[in-house]
Amino acid sequence: MKQDFIGFLALVAISAVIGLGVNQFRANPLPLVYQTPGERLAATVVGRNSVEGGEWRVKRDAWTVTGISLDELRSLLGKPEVLILDARPTGFYKRGHIPSALSLSKLDFQRDFTRLLPRLREISRDPRHTTHDQIVVYCYDADCDDGEIVAQALVQLGFAPVRVFKGGWEAWKAARLPVEGQ
Repeated sequence: MKQDFIGFLALVAISAVIGLGVNQFRANPLPLVYQTPGERLAATVVGRNSVEGGEWRVKRDAWTVTGISLDELRSLLGKPEVLILDARPTGFYKRGHIPSALSLSKLDFQRDFTRLLPRLREISRDPRHTTHDQIVVYCYDADCDDGEIVAQALVQLGFAPVRVFKGGWEAWKAARLPVEGQ
């Protein structure tokens, strides 16, 4: 009985070593410590050194992502110190989006982030930007998590504060508010 247990433990140990070894040789190894989807997106950008030599470092617990209501978002439209970002796939963005919103798709985060980096830096460094309404991210609707994931990634990359319009594109259209791109 004792030998069976020792044999079982040896089999588990060998399997673990083989599994860890195979993971290390994958193109995208699985992290051994849990990361939120936003942390994984941020680590992808920083890990590829696409952000000008990797100068943006992942920051943890620096800011939290908070929500914003439809009325609050409407009041921010057109203000130069506010950046509205659409986290939906680019095709959906092209079919219609909130006026002045820019595309920062979760699916194309690397490409879109690199393109938007100058504007993100401008918002982050501008001394007029003292409110918590600097960056607003939205997705398709209340069930879509892409907006929150993109917002988390931005916070992890040091851009803050970031808010999420949870109602998303569907709530905006349902309120019959102006749209661009249709």
